[in-house]
Amino acid sequence: MKSVRSFAVATFVFLIALSASAQKPAFHAGQWWKDKNSVYREAFVNGFKSGMHHAAGHNTELSSFTATVLVDGVNKFYSDFRNLNINIDDALQYVTDQMSGVPDDTLKAHILKLRASSVGTPVED
Repeated sequence: MKSVRSFAVATFVFLIALSASAQKPAFHAGQWWKDKNSVYREAFVNGFKSGMHHAAGHNTELSSFTATVLVDGVNKFYSDFRNLNINIDDALQYVTDQMSGVPDDTLKAHILKLRASSVGTPVED
């Protein structure tokens, strides 16, 4: 009886571990962004800006822009279906570069690299 109970417990633990490992990791890109409301988006960008400030130990170029302006830029960025697989970190950097006056030819080369590197990355359902 004890061995049957031990087997049942071991099987249960194994199935829980298997289920947890089968879950997809969070993929923060275009579809994820589109599924969030405007309050969440603005809070996310404010948190991202704060984290970047903390990591750098000083203001970054990102802090030059309000969260509202950055959200608008990211919304526009993800409105192009070719950008949906690009990670939010890269999208925010691209939008910041765009608003900072980085030349168009540099931006074009950058977006092509981002799109190429995101090929094959699954878009969330």
